Amino acid sequence: MQNDYCKVYVDDDRPRDAVVEAIRSASRGCLEGQATIRTDNYVVDVEDNEEYDQFKRSEPTDGFLYYRYYLDVERLRDRSAYIQSLSSLLRAMRGAGFNLVPACDFEEQLAG
Repeated sequence: MQNDYCKVYVDDDRPRDAVVEAIRSASRGCLEGQATIRTDNYVVDVEDNEEYDQFKRSEPTDGFLYYRYYLDVERLRDRSAYIQSLSSLLRAMRGAGFNLVPACDFEEQLAG
């Protein structure tokens, strides 16, 4: 059985509300609450990473575990459309200067 949950680590020094707005804009989603964005294909929650460490985040191997934020992403509909739209979000966010590392069973299928 495939697990379609994806956790995306986000390294950026902008305030969380700015990260939420960047994701909402890039995904063309609707804001639900303070840090939840719903699109046609997924729901994403922007979370503060309790493991955040400004020094460890730059370690070459596991530094992403210490990024400032992470995204909890849950599929809503068709898996193929979900992966395609999540890939588009990651590309747009990287284009806006965010460092992102997806951690999921299908991360090799995500463009970017």
